[in-house]
Amino acid sequence: GESLDGVSLDPDTDAENAARVDERRSWSIERLIAELEADGAEVQELLAKLTDDDGGLALPGMSMTLGQFLRLVGAERHDAEHLKQMKR
Repeated sequence: GESLDGVSLDPDTDAENAARVDERRSWSIERLIAELEADGAEVQELLAKLTDDDGGLALPGMSMTLGQFLRLVGAERHDAEHLKQMKR
């Protein structure tokens, strides 16, 4: 597959996440669901492009590789945490 550059995978900061939450508070449920579905499809498309070599990719501004980052996100149950936050 085609290698991805690290900028595409630069994670959001807490401040950026908070701003996105505030922006979406007034959105309808239908609009939120549509965005979640579109974002999920985009993430799956990006993940499908990864190769074994991409695991060693250095992430901008971080002291870990892409492989380490993805393992950390999986171990933290990152998506489940966001779902819990959305239910508030």
